[in-house]
Amino acid sequence: MRNPLARSSIAKIIFFIIGLYIIKILNEEHIERKKSRENIRPGHSRELGQDFLAKQSQDYKLYEKHRRFPDFLIVGASKCGTNVLKHYLHGNPYFVHTNIEDPHYFDNMEHFKSGPEYYMSLMPKVYPYHRVFESTPSYFSSKLVPGRVYDFDSSMKIVILVCDPISRALAHYFSAESTKMENGEEHLLPRNFVFTATTAEEGLMDAIKEIFPSVVVEMMQNDPDFNTEDVRDLLHQYLHQNGDRKPANFLTRGAYGYHIRHWFKYFPRDQILILNENDLRKEPWKVLNKVQEFADVDQLINISSFVKNETSGWYCLHGKSSDHVPNCAISDPVNDSQKRINAEFTPQTKQVLSKIFKSVEDDLTEVFGHKFKFVRETA
Repeated sequence: MRNPLARSSIAKIIFFIIGLYIIKILNEEHIERKKSRENIRPGHSRELGQDFLAKQSQDYKLYEKHRRFPDFLIVGASKCGTNVLKHYLHGNPYFVHTNIEDPHYFDNMEHFKSGPEYYMSLMPKVYPYHRVFESTPSYFSSKLVPGRVYDFDSSMKIVILVCDPISRALAHYFSAESTKMENGEEHLLPRNFVFTATTAEEGLMDAIKEIFPSVVVEMMQNDPDFNTEDVRDLLHQYLHQNGDRKPANFLTRGAYGYHIRHWFKYFPRDQILILNENDLRKEPWKVLNKVQEFADVDQLINISSFVKNETSGWYCLHGKSSDHVPNCAISDPVNDSQKRINAEFTPQTKQVLSKIFKSVEDDLTEVFGHKFKFVRETA
């Protein structure tokens, strides 16, 4: 007769082994899911997109409207006039934007994992002669996005706008915070992150101290001859180690040369159009000529398409008929930021910003192979 205690012990051992096996399977599934989130096989999204388009094209009719993936992307930089450029492009009926403002398909893992069907659902229905484009300014400074875009469509054209990096930083800062009044003074209330700063100058200096050691900040404040190459190297080192993260991304998104190099790793230069926001503000017809040529469409936007808004300094598109008022872009955050720098910042802070600003210009000069200069407003 068998011992009941022995049978019970054997059963416990069996259940224990089965439990370990189940845990092992669940753990392996968790690891695989994690890997699939973190690593997407090269060519995978392109294969999915091609398969999807092949199915869609079976019912394609030349003279009917169909959804289509973008012909080009406006990838940033943020606060450098991307919305204004998008506004101007609407003056040419060949250009059609996505159904939502900033799709964030390539820099949002949840959206990207949803696949080409999701991305296609964001596209407008267009005729074959249209040029579809999307604009998500945060694409510019994400290390993952250039590779994902290339993997999705290696023939994609890329448009990049750059602007005064310090004014860009302050415009970015102002857009991320709100204010309150206490004892007649304005205090910042950041919405997306924790800051102890009570003024814009303090907030920007907090971001600077995230990137540069205190001894370097002191040298930039007090030594007019401090080497801007050292500033650039420290900025690149921080980006390499930390990426595009808050709160330092106020400044790091303005490290244009660093980010442009990432795009050049994947796309040839003839597929990337780099524009200066200052040119867009001063002579938008010349910038639009470049974009229209880049997109291979008729030059329907030219100097006669614009009238200047003397209040904002930006140009507006003429109304579609003589009885329509000019169609003006919304705002000029970079210009507003420059005015606040001139009015509110101490000479020491301005000197630190000028060092960073100079390092960015030098970096772009190295990237382009010719002298690059931002035009800074003095008032």
